[in-house]
Amino acid sequence: MLKRFTVLLVIALVMLSVLATPSPALASNGGMKAKGMIAAVDTAAGTLTITPKNGGTDVTLSVDASTFIKRNGRSVMLADLQVGDKVEAKYDPATMLASRIKAQFKAGKVKGMIAAVDTTASTVTITPRKGGADVILTVDANTVIKRKGPATLADLQVGDKIEAKYDPATMLALKIEAEFKLAKAKGTIAAVDAAAGTLTVTPKNGGADVTLNVDASTFIKRNGQPATLADLLVGDRVEAKYNAATMLAAKINASNLLEVKGTIAAVDAAAGTLTVTPMDGSPDVTFTVDANTRIERFSSPATLADLLVGDPVEVKYDPTTMLAFKIEVE
Repeated sequence: MLKRFTVLLVIALVMLSVLATPSPALASNGGMKAKGMIAAVDTAAGTLTITPKNGGTDVTLSVDASTFIKRNGRSVMLADLQVGDKVEAKYDPATMLASRIKAQFKAGKVKGMIAAVDTTASTVTITPRKGGADVILTVDANTVIKRKGPATLADLQVGDKIEAKYDPATMLALKIEAEFKLAKAKGTIAAVDAAAGTLTVTPKNGGADVTLNVDASTFIKRNGQPATLADLLVGDRVEAKYNAATMLAAKINASNLLEVKGTIAAVDAAAGTLTVTPMDGSPDVTFTVDANTRIERFSSPATLADLLVGDPVEVKYDPTTMLAFKIEVE
C-alpha cells in the first residue's frame, strides 16, 4: 500500500512540474502565442526574438512578407520594432513563422515651447518647460497635429505652447497638441513700413515702442473695413494681437475715427451731407454721407433722408475725409 502511494505521489509531482514549466500559449486559431518583451530584432535574418512574460526560454520567430505587424496601432515593418517593446505574437509551432505581431512601447512625453519648425526636414524643436536640452522630433504623415483644430507642421509657430508624445527610440512624434496665447499692443501707430512689412506702435500706457511684423496671414481692419498695411496711417489708434516670440501680428484693428455729439443743423440728401452743431459750442461741422455710412434713428436702421433738423445726434467720422462712418440719433 505504501509503495503504491509513493508511486502515485511521484507521478503527481512530475505532472505538477510539467504544468509549472512555462510554455507558449495555444492561440485561438490553432497556432501558438508568445507574449513578452522583444529581446532582439534581426532584419537580415528576418527574425524576432521574444523573452516570455512569464519566464522561460526566449522564442525566436521567423518573419516574412505575410506577417501582419503593428506597433502602437500602426502598421509597420520588422525594422520598426525595437528591443524593449512589449509584444504579442501568433505563430505556427511547426515552422516558427509569425502570422501576426502586435508591439507596444511606452511613449515619451515633452511639454514646453516650440523653438523651431523645419518643414523641409519635417522636424519640430521643443524647449522643455522644466529645463534641459531641446528635444527635436520628426514629424511624418501619421503624426496627429492639433492647433485650434486639426493642423499641419507648417501651421505650428515658434513660441507656441506644445505637448508632444513620441517614440523614444526613433524620436518620431506620435501626437502634437499646440496652442498659442497672443500678446496685445494698444496705442498709436508711430510708423508704417509697407516695404519691410512692419508696423510700429507707441503703447497707450507708456513704455518702449513695439515693432510688429506683418505678412499675408495678418488680418487687418481700419475703421471696421478690411485693409492692408499700406492703408494704415501714422497717428491711427490701433490694437494689435501678436506672437511674442516672432513678433508677427495675427490681427490689427486700426481707427482714425473721431466723434462729435450735438444737434442736426441741416440735412441735404441730394448732396449727401449732414451738418451738426456740436454740443460743446464749437462751429458747425459738415459731414459727407455715402452708402457705407451706418445710420440709426431711435435704434432702427435709417437713411439720411429720415434724419430731421433738431435731432440729437452722435457722429463717428474720418477727420481726413470728413466721411461719416456712423450716425446715431437718440
